[in-house]
Amino acid sequence: METTRRDIENLIDDTIHSVWECKEDNCGCRVLLADGLDGAFVGLSGDGVAIYDINKCIEILMKDTAGEEDSYTTAWEHFWYNTAGAYVGEKTPIWAYVL
Repeated sequence: METTRRDIENLIDDTIHSVWECKEDNCGCRVLLADGLDGAFVGLSGDGVAIYDINKCIEILMKDTAGEEDSYTTAWEHFWYNTAGAYVGEKTPIWAYVL
């Protein structure tokens, strides 16, 4: 079952910023969410850090690069350089290979 924005918002409160969305969980802890990668959201760590499935992130990014000659490589490079490579503080999301 694919995670939807509603699933995430049921778990986390509503406060939006630009590329990284800053939300508060039920305990009032700040949570950063990656914009546009809702379908890859897996859950939260014990200390309130968002967890994303790497393979699903790349699949989502491939849809954005559809029609390009090598959309997988473009999406892969974009993910590792611009998304996973971005450190936005101690609440930077966790990128995981989900088995």
